[in-house]
Amino acid sequence: RPTLPTVLVQDPIPEPPRPPVDPKVKATAERFARVLAGDIELYFPTKVAQARTQGDLYGLLREELDRSRQSFVERFGEDLERQQGIFSRAVVDLLCEGDAGRLGAAPWA
Repeated sequence: RPTLPTVLVQDPIPEPPRPPVDPKVKATAERFARVLAGDIELYFPTKVAQARTQGDLYGLLREELDRSRQSFVERFGEDLERQQGIFSRAVVDLLCEGDAGRLGAAPWA
């Protein structure tokens, strides 16, 4: 019976470390994200309360969330949000009361 050659499977290539973020920039971005999320809660309290109950914040506040995220990305860049998830975390912490399951199917989360 012929033997087949052994195939070596490479270990997965680890992701390169994330570039460090200037602590001042990160603190400013976190503050801005909290303001954006807080504004949504301030101006749309009924929708936010309903979304918390139904567990679909993104479904009920899609336009507001997308507009706020766009403001964040315009100011701090898509890369920072993709690497750090600052806006997404602020939305979950403030609007979803820490429960990511309440966010719903947000394409950016």
